[in-house]
Amino acid sequence: MKHVTVTTPPLYQSIALSDYYIDYPHDETLTFEVKVWADAIIVLVPDEGFSSLFYEVVIGGAGNTRCFIRKRTLDRLNTKVNIVEDNQLNAGKYRAFWVRWKGGHIEVGRGLTVSSLSSKYIEWVDPNPLDISAVYVKSIDVAEFTIYQKTGTYRVT
Repeated sequence: MKHVTVTTPPLYQSIALSDYYIDYPHDETLTFEVKVWADAIIVLVPDEGFSSLFYEVVIGGAGNTRCFIRKRTLDRLNTKVNIVEDNQLNAGKYRAFWVRWKGGHIEVGRGLTVSSLSSKYIEWVDPNPLDISAVYVKSIDVAEFTIYQKTGTYRVT
């Protein structure tokens, strides 16, 4: 499986996966491993410009005690679903996850095998879905993401 390592700067500075020559079609799945103590964040946006509309999937939020899905509208960031789960992340060890989105249905699971039945642990369906065309990663601290490429497209430069 192809992969690329992305190291994020601290303080929630976003890194576009397109900067690493990874482009996603509108409906996609992202599989990745991450090493950070808290707040591994996947941002799904409808345009490369990172407009005022987007989704955030936060793993290890609130000091590594929660996972949640949020939607940014024009005036606010709304948490749509929130689960309590301690120690999802580890600063010294990679942990594997996947995020899948299609037509406003966002799912998050553990491991590198995408499965709605065995590994999914949080999901939400947006009644007014965004048409996702770009993916960003960010974190509270320096984080190491290994992004695995199965169905997206690598651009060749």
